[in-house]
Amino acid sequence: MANKRDYYEVLGISREASEQEIKSSYRKMAMKYHPDKNPGNKEAEEQFKEAAEAYSVLGDREKRGLYDRYGHSGVGSYSGAEGFSGFNPDMFADFSDVLGSFFFGDIFGSGNRRRRTGPARGSDLQYHLQITLQEAIKGTEKEIAIPRMDGCETCQGSGSNSPQGKTTCTTCNGYGQVRYNQGFVTIARSCPNCSGTGQVLRDPCKSCNGAGRIEKKVMLNVKVPPGVDTGNRLKLKAEGEAGMRGGLPGDLYVLVEVIEHPVFSRKGFDLFCEKEVSMFQASLGDQITIQTPDGDETLKILEGTQPGSVLTLRGKGVPYVNSYGRGDLHIAIKVKIPTNLTAPEKKTLKDMAKQRREKINPQERGVFEKVRTFLE
Repeated sequence: MANKRDYYEVLGISREASEQEIKSSYRKMAMKYHPDKNPGNKEAEEQFKEAAEAYSVLGDREKRGLYDRYGHSGVGSYSGAEGFSGFNPDMFADFSDVLGSFFFGDIFGSGNRRRRTGPARGSDLQYHLQITLQEAIKGTEKEIAIPRMDGCETCQGSGSNSPQGKTTCTTCNGYGQVRYNQGFVTIARSCPNCSGTGQVLRDPCKSCNGAGRIEKKVMLNVKVPPGVDTGNRLKLKAEGEAGMRGGLPGDLYVLVEVIEHPVFSRKGFDLFCEKEVSMFQASLGDQITIQTPDGDETLKILEGTQPGSVLTLRGKGVPYVNSYGRGDLHIAIKVKIPTNLTAPEKKTLKDMAKQRREKINPQERGVFEKVRTFLE
């Protein structure tokens, strides 16, 4: 893989490019170097393949992440839903959302158009899962209900009551597409007679009305590992919608949202909270009880602790995902200043200030303010 060009360089984009920028750049290059526009031009054909290979990686979040971290060697060993190891002509099967109806043809030597009657992979699904911070810290298992299209058991996904229930479409000869020449560009559109399936249904299945799939609600168990955070996605392979014409099912992506906690806030794998202590506890020192994700713990407040001081409990934060160790818990100390002091208390404080040679000019509250405080 050492001789491969950088995929970002191939598509002419920066490493910070958005998904839309990647898609737009690939579309332009595919249109420019498509073999139908460059007949007999081997160089254009190679550039077309190179752009397609680059997009098959950068257009997929997981593969792009591996490529950004490990380069070509990372995606060369990728073992995701379809796998990836260099250029593969089948990668064009899922590019229709990028190039629309632009016709690829068969640029790899067979001379025939790719039939649409073959298996088609099912759609991926996404589920929004809310969990508590405690569940994110400890890990949890949730049962979720997923409405999805599953293969019809009556017709085994064929859509027909009998093997003879489908015939080849005479309009497109089973290709599922009809071609039009517009100048030097060949455009392919779905066949209007068979809706792109390549076959015409004569004897539809009564259970699914010929669709080959029926909507079901399935219950799934989702294992949430410790340490997940809002925005993390969990992939359940083959739990998406059933494929068409016997194709593989899609995947289910569970998007995690961690509900805000009343005590702790989170940043990365560290937790933050505040603890209020009295002026006397901060001045003289004390032992206080602190709430942690693992239960209450005793924490020592040192003599002379200042307002805003932060105390840290190591290893009391959020566990690292799929790894060892945990973040920390940081406690910000808030000092509560007493109000409505009695006359003897005021005298004691004034005497303390005098002993410490601190010059103060106490501001007494007016009558109206005292009445308002009393009523409150």
